[in-house]
Amino acid sequence: MNRRTFLCRLARDAALSPELLGQLKLSASTVGPYLPHYVDLAARAGLTSPTIIRGSTKDFLLTTTGGGTAVFDYDNDEWPDIFIVNGWGPVDFPGGQEPTNHLYKNNGDGTFTDVTAKAGLVKHGWGQGVCAGDYDNDGFLDLFVTYYGQNVLYHNNGDGTFTEMGLLAGVAFDLNGRPQAGMGVDTADIDGDGLLDVVKTNFSDEPPTLYHNEGKGFFADATFPSGLGSATESVKWGVSFLDVDNDGWPDLIIVNGPIYPPGINPRHPKTGNQGGAALFRNTGSGRFREITPSAGPGFSGSACGRGLAVGDIFHTGQVDVVINNINGCPTLLHNQLPAKNNWLLIKLLGARTNRSALGSRVMVEAGSRRQIQEVRSGGSFCSQSDLRLHFGLGKASRAERLEVRWLGGETQVLNRVAANRLVTIEEGKGIVAEHSW
Repeated sequence: MNRRTFLCRLARDAALSPELLGQLKLSASTVGPYLPHYVDLAARAGLTSPTIIRGSTKDFLLTTTGGGTAVFDYDNDEWPDIFIVNGWGPVDFPGGQEPTNHLYKNNGDGTFTDVTAKAGLVKHGWGQGVCAGDYDNDGFLDLFVTYYGQNVLYHNNGDGTFTEMGLLAGVAFDLNGRPQAGMGVDTADIDGDGLLDVVKTNFSDEPPTLYHNEGKGFFADATFPSGLGSATESVKWGVSFLDVDNDGWPDLIIVNGPIYPPGINPRHPKTGNQGGAALFRNTGSGRFREITPSAGPGFSGSACGRGLAVGDIFHTGQVDVVINNINGCPTLLHNQLPAKNNWLLIKLLGARTNRSALGSRVMVEAGSRRQIQEVRSGGSFCSQSDLRLHFGLGKASRAERLEVRWLGGETQVLNRVAANRLVTIEEGKGIVAEHSW
């Protein structure tokens, strides 16, 4: 048995510990040219509950989709925890064996403890997407989970438990009190009031739903007042807020695609309209206006889209878009005609907080605008966007004030931060690197 085979088996069979981690450090000098050496530690770490999607056939949408996952620190102990969205099935489950979502608490030693019941998160149903964010600004991350039927909003009580507030908060159903088939989800402060609003995509013949955060734990369905009520074509999947023109107002992009990829069998023949992406501009008055036909040739093609993620991929100060398409190549949308506005890209590095600073919040004041964003894991439809936070500044040449609220509760304030650059901020140190382009 060679060294690599032995170490691989050792990693599978032994529990994770600092001693073992030291033993598993391979070096190029001992095993040749560098190659990564990943092992699956889920079972040893305690991630042992399966995700259940039952069905005798895969002819129904709900038996073809899985759930999402979120990495977030629910108890502010600076160790990222894991939330897994579970499914269901058109079958009868024995009592006590029904599938449920799972919250795994990070023990800080390489293992996790399933605290789902203790946290009050046991729920059965067709779960889809999940997004973590602090919707009431109390310093603890909450959870929004889309379902086929009634959405749920879990308020983090700050004591290790959650309370389901979807119905009382106004996000469980649509404006008419009807259940919906929720798919993807994202959050942003669309109107600069300092509160995170929620958008979710839905099944065919239903528009996306925009929930405006009214404060004090309540939301209002703003789908039709915002101008999104007419977007009912196809099934909507991935979704993301992004500032396409760097004016400081979050715009919106949504991926459309049929349930069954066209042409896979005679029951689902290939058609001319396979889906695509739709782009909506935030007018700054609480409304969105669709600009898809005028947004360039990248929006004129058709594809059976699913996941969507965004980020400044080419370091141009513009937000690029990646879309995963069924039975086709990915779509990569890049704006070749950028607006003449300024921007700021923020990268956070945690010290006491987790290194990726998940759950931390940045507030930027520039010109007459105040914007907030959070570093989040997951969102859209089973996707992860760039962890760096992109702020459009309009004509402002700098951010007059930049405030970081780290997950642990500490706050850092920076003044007069120049625009059009990537700024790296480390917890406890401030700005440690700047790169302009």
